[in-house]
Amino acid sequence: LDMAGNLAEWCLDNASLNYKWDETGMNPLYLSSQEDYHIVRGGCGLHNEDFMRCTARDNYPVSVRDNLIGFRCVINTI
Repeated sequence: LDMAGNLAEWCLDNASLNYKWDETGMNPLYLSSQEDYHIVRGGCGLHNEDFMRCTARDNYPVSVRDNLIGFRCVINTI
């Protein structure tokens, strides 16, 4: 709900130079180092239309602080 066009959201995983190691091709999780570039998913209205999709994927250094990237709070209700 309300995911498209708000901001890109930080993800747990780091960016990989390539994903040939991922045999399933389904939502790979690559963890290397806290300091390495991290994946952001979703999009921001300040980007072009390719980045406004919920499935948009990009990566940034963890030091980035701006109005294009945020996070989503999640509560496990199970």
